[in-house]
Amino acid sequence: MMFDENQHRDFFYMCDIAMQANGDSSMNETTFSFIRKSVITNHYHVFYGEAGLPAGYLIWARAGRETILGFQRTGDFFTSLEQWNEGGIFFILDIRFSGRTIGKNNLAELKQLLRKERIFAHMKNTMLTLSQRKGAFRKRVNPLTLLKLKENV
Repeated sequence: MMFDENQHRDFFYMCDIAMQANGDSSMNETTFSFIRKSVITNHYHVFYGEAGLPAGYLIWARAGRETILGFQRTGDFFTSLEQWNEGGIFFILDIRFSGRTIGKNNLAELKQLLRKERIFAHMKNTMLTLSQRKGAFRKRVNPLTLLKLKENV
């Protein structure tokens, strides 16, 4: 897969931010793979700071019910590009910022990105966290609830 000019730029921005966040100019293979696949599938957002320089990024996949259930069984997920756009669960794979805190503008931008999602998931301390929107609020739900969700999620 070839990147266009903007994707190429964003790929290097995200790699640079990931290495800065590690503090030792290195990046693990999983992070590199997630960055590459997110750019290929267009499932990323680069945040910019006050000076117009890249300040952080968000990487996600649109997971299906089977991918999430498979992850719960085996611990492996998003190994193929098809899994990155197979369903309606907005799965946050990585979010990083080069500074210690997220700026107010970037926080507002992040909230705007997440506002429209009905169901989203993320990892917290190696545990899967699943949330579902109920009106204007989000409610944490048990991941086993996926067994009851419609197949098209």
